[in-house]
Amino acid sequence: MSGRLVVVGGGQAAFALVAKLRALKDERPVTIVASEASLPYQRPPLSKKYLLREMSLDRLLYRPEAWYSEHDIDIRLSTTVTRIDRGQKQVALSDGSVLGYETLAFATGATPRRLPASVGGDLAGVYVVRDFRDADLLAEEMRPGRRALVLGGGY
Repeated sequence: MSGRLVVVGGGQAAFALVAKLRALKDERPVTIVASEASLPYQRPPLSKKYLLREMSLDRLLYRPEAWYSEHDIDIRLSTTVTRIDRGQKQVALSDGSVLGYETLAFATGATPRRLPASVGGDLAGVYVVRDFRDADLLAEEMRPGRRALVLGGGY
């Protein structure tokens, strides 16, 4: 294939898709549009070793930054898709640019379910762990003698 692949999302699924394509010698242009400021990283350790500061964010990365340029993958961090024009095969991005594509893949992941405000979901001390920034906020609360209630458990 020769036309551009645009992948919306910057997590595990996005990384797995582009890594597999490159392993299969697919040379089409690839752009990943990632809303986070970080390269794709593993999320499961966020609530474990990362939260306990036993693992740094750079160790969670699937690949270092150089890997993307070495594999001719354009990655747009801190950027979201604001509009999709399927007729023109274009996506508009939050930075004002427009990308044409031949293939568009969605790898946006899931959004955690938050407790409703009516049962205290908006109270101080209620956290959701979805990304490393969430884990960083929660880590500030983690001190000996503190108690926690965990709802949900991930995969």
